Amino acid sequence: MENRSFTDVGGTTGGLGEFLLGFIMTCVGGYLITNQVKVVGSYWSFYGANTFGITFLPLLFGVGIVFWSGRSIIGWVLIAAGSLFILAG
Repeated sequence: MENRSFTDVGGTTGGLGEFLLGFIMTCVGGYLITNQVKVVGSYWSFYGANTFGITFLPLLFGVGIVFWSGRSIIGWVLIAAGSLFILAG
């Protein structure tokens, strides 16, 4: 096994700053999502109060698909549709 320094994140040289920035952004994003999504015991709808969680799902799936394959048309369509749902709601 080679001697690697602490700054060699992910098996490559460098990248500690990018890793820490990504980790901080993930933590802040997780906080913002859990702060905005409310779980209530009622029927869901796409309009009105307390509908952010259900309208967030297409955006979440779209981002996941685009991370898997950046050229995926369906992923970009889901991102656009999810963004429009959130902005319109």
